[in-house]
Amino acid sequence: MNSQNKLLKVIENDFCIGCGACASFPNSKINIELNEYGMYKANLKKANNEELTKLSNVCPFANTKDNESTIGQELFKNDCNYDEKIGYYLNTFAGYVKEDEFRRKGSSGGVATWLLTELLNLGYIDGVVHVKTNKKDKDVLFKYAISKTSEEIREGTKSRYYPIEMSQTIKEVRNLQGKYAFVGIPCFIKAIRLLSKEDNLFSKKVGFTISLFCGHLKSKNYLDYLIRKMGMEPKNVIYADFRKKVEGKPASDYALEVVEEKGGEQIIHTKMMKELVSDPWGTGLFKYNACDYCDDVAGETADVTLGDAWLPEYVKDSGGTNIIIIRNKKILEVFQKAHEENRIYLENLTPKDIISSQIGNFRHRQQELGYRLFLLEQKGRWYPEKRIKPSSKNISKKRCLIQEYRLKLAKTSHDAYLKAINQNNIQVFEDIINPLIKKYRKLYKKNFVIRAISRIKRELSSKGENN
Repeated sequence: MNSQNKLLKVIENDFCIGCGACASFPNSKINIELNEYGMYKANLKKANNEELTKLSNVCPFANTKDNESTIGQELFKNDCNYDEKIGYYLNTFAGYVKEDEFRRKGSSGGVATWLLTELLNLGYIDGVVHVKTNKKDKDVLFKYAISKTSEEIREGTKSRYYPIEMSQTIKEVRNLQGKYAFVGIPCFIKAIRLLSKEDNLFSKKVGFTISLFCGHLKSKNYLDYLIRKMGMEPKNVIYADFRKKVEGKPASDYALEVVEEKGGEQIIHTKMMKELVSDPWGTGLFKYNACDYCDDVAGETADVTLGDAWLPEYVKDSGGTNIIIIRNKKILEVFQKAHEENRIYLENLTPKDIISSQIGNFRHRQQELGYRLFLLEQKGRWYPEKRIKPSSKNISKKRCLIQEYRLKLAKTSHDAYLKAINQNNIQVFEDIINPLIKKYRKLYKKNFVIRAISRIKRELSSKGENN
């Protein structure tokens, strides 16, 4: 299959993540547009054959020559060890920032914003390309932007479960002097690496890349839905904090805080996330289709990857703790020096610990990806070439059903929400999606006989101990 057709296949089969790499070249005729489902997608209608051939090389789902393993090998093989799940690594840590208010204001341990500020203050970079509040367009709350001061960098703190694209920002970087740190989810960082291989001028602007652990990317309608659940109109909301920490609660038990602008006043509303949606990640509501066909959980092409330490020894701390994978020597030196100066807390972890902290994510995105690819293959559908191959083996019948329900829930959520909005009745969405969620949850319950036998065994064991 030629390069032109590969890029077209990505679009036609809904594997576009909307990263914007293909639209970031000077004079590109490709546009990245927000569709009716609230997801960014590339519009290739104005592109000619020559442009499509070139741009397929920078698309994280169209490029078949370079995958996360080959890119990681080129970048990190000489200095790093290798793990088949997290990729190359120099060191792996759990940690949080002790100085200033980085931790308190961050989603987790505050490490991402602290590191970016540290790299700027040390003169290693001239700026940061990351996601910030969009102050110019109230219809799109967050977008990629460039920060050149510590104060500007701090404006980009917090995780954003929101669609973003980086084409315009990359165009801006091309016209700037110096080096920049790029922050993004794994597929976006892969796109930055592919773009660097294709464009020598751009590659000189990339100082460091920082990836965030990623479950999947949400559509804009995800936040719209949560806002409506809180009793507000999305058009009146000007800001959202998806990870509002609650003192005294486990780090995993966070709230959604939104700022509503009404009648010239700004009103803050806060609601615990579990009261709005009980399991937004496992069910995959409002998920991009491409996310179900990505096997890079740990940002394998990034200089450093940061995530949440969802481990028993850390999760009880409401302050939050990061897991950290370092692949770059200079960044490791930054961490070690700050640790020696007691400005950050670091504790050594093993790759196994890292995997355990995100075990559900690794199971879904790597271990069970083969079955989702198998389903596409059985239907004769095109799919991107992945490191994991299509297979229905080594997966139980129950886990197969779980995968099928997750795919159905994600797809149905997009159409159901659009239907609800068209009827101006959010209950329409609930009536469609809740029965599916109920059936999905039943798959996790043991059947009656197994539960009864387990209960009897526990009772007998308890009696034996008492005797």
